[in-house]
Amino acid sequence: MKLVRLTAESNLANFDCGDEDLNNFLVEDAKSFLNKRIANSFLLEDEGHIAAYF
Repeated sequence: MKLVRLTAESNLANFDCGDEDLNNFLVEDAKSFLNKRIANSFLLEDEGHIAAYF
């Protein structure tokens, strides 16, 4: 596993943690928050799959 910072190029399409609100934030809002400097997100990746984020 590795911890990486979310970037504009991060592929988020396959993320599903089972919680619609959390899924929607990461897929729909996290990159715009990063771009507007509202928030930074970090991804925990396991063999190319997102296992978690914060």
